[in-house]
Amino acid sequence: WHFVAGNEQVDQVGEQVDQVGEKVDQVDEQVDQMDEQVDQMDEQVDQVGEQVDQMGEQVDQVGEKVDQVGEQVDQVDEQVDLEGEKVDQMGEQVDQMDEQVDQVGEQVDQVGEQVDLVGEQVDQVGE
Repeated sequence: WHFVAGNEQVDQVGEQVDQVGEKVDQVDEQVDQMDEQVDQMDEQVDQVGEQVDQMGEQVDQVGEKVDQVGEQVDQVDEQVDLEGEKVDQMGEQVDQMDEQVDQVGEQVDQVGEQVDLVGEQVDQVGE
């Protein structure tokens, strides 16, 4: 019996070893699955990193465009200022011409008065 009992213990130990082996296999499979998941997550992180880089480049491009538009606005601003100065100068010239027209008008009025006086004198002489 001792030998038979020993065989049963060997069989039981063998079964336990088989069960432990199966559990090790299961854990190996789980580790493999986790490795695959980690690899997939690494790929996703890389993709997100690339997208962030692309977005950064786009932000830089937009920044450059904003700078260019700002420069163009400054140039237009300068042109508007120059045109404004020209308009102001033309306005001053128009004011001066108005004054000259007024002065000439006054002179015409004075000449008209003198003509009237001369006309009256002519009338008096003619009487």
